[in-house]
Amino acid sequence: MAASPMGPASPNLRLVKGRTEFITTLCTDIDPSGREVRLTMPWKSTGRLDDVELSALYQYLVSLP
Repeated sequence: MAASPMGPASPNLRLVKGRTEFITTLCTDIDPSGREVRLTMPWKSTGRLDDVELSALYQYLVSLP
């Protein structure tokens, strides 16, 4: 997890490989290494997004440098 001047440490979503794993992580609050992300991620709200919305979020994040 990386510390941020804006808030608590957050999981490294760069470890998530592929859209399906990204969607699973945000919907279940478990990252690919098996750790819970509920304390550092807004998983309750992102878990309610549908696959189209989560795919769009994924596409945006992977487009960032």
